Amino acid sequence: MKILLVEDNEVDVWLFQEAFRALGIRHDLEIARDGELALHRLRDGQPPDLVLLDINMPKIDGFEVLSAIRGHPTLCLIPVIMLSSSRDQRDVRRAHELGANSYLCKATQDFTDLVGDFDRYWLRRAELPRLVD
Repeated sequence: MKILLVEDNEVDVWLFQEAFRALGIRHDLEIARDGELALHRLRDGQPPDLVLLDINMPKIDGFEVLSAIRGHPTLCLIPVIMLSSSRDQRDVRRAHELGANSYLCKATQDFTDLVGDFDRYWLRRAELPRLVD
């Protein structure tokens, strides 16, 4: 499975990579460090199976990226999980209104546990749509 992590914070990128290693998650984790790079990657390459999308990024924020994904005829099927350190209900509501499949609050204290929950549900339990047969 290909997972696109759209994250500009190097510490959070490292935390994700370390949690994947610690938990033995062997899926491909590709990194896009801003929304503009993410959109180029999504439009020009083979689409990922799932997107982990930070809200606050330079150039193009996560909400704009999510809107572009949901407005694209093929990419709209990709599950998108929004990531943020914000628990502000305006952010949560906006993410869901724009079509996010889930909203996860990043916390450095239990990051491996957060990634473990993500792994158990999204990578092992949920049936994800295939974009290419």
